Amino acid sequence: MPLRLLLAFIVALLTLTLAAPAGAVDDPTAGPARKNPLPVKITITSIAPTIATAGEAAPTGVTVTATITNTGEQPIDDLWVRLQRAGRVDSRAALGAIDAKQPPYDGATGPETDLPDPLTPGGAQTITLTASFAELAISDSGTYPILINLNGEINGDASRVGQAAFYLPYADAITGQVQAAWLWPLIDRPRQSATAGIFLDDELAAQISDGGRLDTLLQAAEDGGTAAKLTLLIDPALVADLAAMRDGYTFRGPDGTLLPGKGQADAATYLSRLTDLAAKVPVATTSYGDMDTVALVRAGLGELVSRSRNYGSSIVESELGVSTIDDLDWPENGVITTDAAAADQVAGVSRFVLSGAAYGQDDYLSSPDSVTESAASPMPDGATALVADPALSRIIGEGQAYAAGPVAATQRLTTELFTIVQEAPTRVRNVVLTPPRRWAPEPEYAESLLALTSSTPWIAPLGLDEVASAPAVDRGALVYPTSLSQNELPANSLDELPPVMAELSSLSSVFTADEVDQVIGQPTAALYGAASTSLRGDPQRFATVVNGINQQLQNVRNAVRIVPPSNGTYTLSSSEAPLVFTIENTLGVTVRYRITLDEARSRGLSAEDSGTLEIGPNQRATVQLNTTVERSGSFSVVAKLVTPEGAPLGEDVRIRVTSSAYGTVALAVTGAAFVMLLLLIGRRAFKRHRFRTEQRALLATDIAPHEVRLEPDLIGTSWLDEPVPDNADAADEPDSSAEPRSRPPKDGA
Repeated sequence: MPLRLLLAFIVALLTLTLAAPAGAVDDPTAGPARKNPLPVKITITSIAPTIATAGEAAPTGVTVTATITNTGEQPIDDLWVRLQRAGRVDSRAALGAIDAKQPPYDGATGPETDLPDPLTPGGAQTITLTASFAELAISDSGTYPILINLNGEINGDASRVGQAAFYLPYADAITGQVQAAWLWPLIDRPRQSATAGIFLDDELAAQISDGGRLDTLLQAAEDGGTAAKLTLLIDPALVADLAAMRDGYTFRGPDGTLLPGKGQADAATYLSRLTDLAAKVPVATTSYGDMDTVALVRAGLGELVSRSRNYGSSIVESELGVSTIDDLDWPENGVITTDAAAADQVAGVSRFVLSGAAYGQDDYLSSPDSVTESAASPMPDGATALVADPALSRIIGEGQAYAAGPVAATQRLTTELFTIVQEAPTRVRNVVLTPPRRWAPEPEYAESLLALTSSTPWIAPLGLDEVASAPAVDRGALVYPTSLSQNELPANSLDELPPVMAELSSLSSVFTADEVDQVIGQPTAALYGAASTSLRGDPQRFATVVNGINQQLQNVRNAVRIVPPSNGTYTLSSSEAPLVFTIENTLGVTVRYRITLDEARSRGLSAEDSGTLEIGPNQRATVQLNTTVERSGSFSVVAKLVTPEGAPLGEDVRIRVTSSAYGTVALAVTGAAFVMLLLLIGRRAFKRHRFRTEQRALLATDIAPHEVRLEPDLIGTSWLDEPVPDNADAADEPDSSAEPRSRPPKDGA
């Protein structure tokens, strides 16, 4: 082979190697960074234009600026860079396929640009690349994936050292329009324990500080929320936590020690900013704590959903001073069961923000003719689903981790919306945009997303109310993927909630309507928080919350008690005598209670119903319990405090009673014996009287005494009349030897 041909072959081989398609490298960076990144990180800082169009006034090429940073340990020399593109795509399905697997960027290449300076470890440079549409062979409508291909030498070895990809849509003209509605979540996880002002951790302080996750979301909404017509979706637990932090709080360290919170000032500032924003944009609320509605309904606890929604919206309205949208729900993962949707509707929900997955559409919403449909969809009983396009939700979520940075991530969303318009330019459709529930975007990314939908001519901002009132598309019955049920709060955990609910219900009768929230408001809030979606997969946190609630409720019960008597003994001298007790209330509110004796452990003494009594805040009071003694002697009884409904309060107190009086039973027995004695005496007296009457009758007649048979018990000495003859018994047996007694002569005989 001639030397010239050999050299030409080697040059061609090196060129192919240096310009190898991105698909041959493990770090295709059109989307999130994957394994084995190259040593140079490329962050795109601008793309112009974002949508290429034909026309005399339109740009004739694309210009990209980027920052390149050497993340490796070796210097990189002889750097050069160029743009190269992959094949044109014109459908949403094709875009999704590229997101899943990067293509070979071998359709066309732009000019190479040499970089004059080497890149030292940790060093960074700004680069600018320009390529004409002619050089990149861009002329037909569609979307063109474009790669920034950076090459250099490390220790004398030439190779690709960095890459980043983006999409460039192109059209002769954009004549259609898409309407975009944002749901902007401000959702954390419940942070307060069951004791007001004591937090489980201090992580929220970092999130609301300058540059923190929640600060970033609020700042973006402040800057672009009004123009984008976004709807804030706020977890009331976040507002409650911020209010508690503002008023001063502590948190438990890893060893359980109470430590001073660090976010008091930031919480006050954040709440003030949120209040100002809430006056400008619509505000919707989740249930308090963002409850796991599907899991609760499965466990038969759907009533908690209604209670938490009402409780939560009242907190937000009170703290922010606005009326909230309380008929909107956004279930976890955007999917919901039919039963859970029905429970939500009982709670007043009529609009559901759902994912396409709720209707079996995994990546994007489309009709049979492959055209993206609008979001509204009818549901049973007059409800409406606002179906968020799953591909758009995925793109928004993945964008926060894009290797090429937020500009490239925003460009990806721009491309998807452009493709939706191009599907059917004459049909105006709307889309609902939902970020991840607890996402943490870079400030630039969050702000650029809102700016995209509010400043792009062919994208019209839309409110959720307008989406709901647009013509609906029937998508059929709800679908709940069975795999998602494994992610729900487990049933055995939720089984711990009904006893807590019963405890709260019994204690509610102890306090006045004006003061009940001061005592059991925070345990109630913690109960709702225990069912938060944020506790999915976190059984330890769930147990901590529930144990804390039970402990706090026990503390409330023990705050009202019977003060044990100094010697523990009462002496009762009559059958009806009161027991005097001292009651102590260490709570800062009035308490209603009853005092009674435990019947099973107080034999010998019974108590009257004390009725409902009251004791003021932080007071001691003396009360009398009227009792009836049922036995004499010394015995023990148990006194106890109960709620007006009979549930226990405080600890029972055992006391000793010494009684010198006859009890009820003893008096009853004695009285019965006395009555019996009187009856027996009366019976005997009656028989005596009858005997004497008969004797007198015999004496007044001619009947011989021995012919009358007498009752044996009437014979003897009578205390009613003259002595009875000692031989009265002889009348029973006639004596043959006795002389017959002569009959008295008749008068005149």
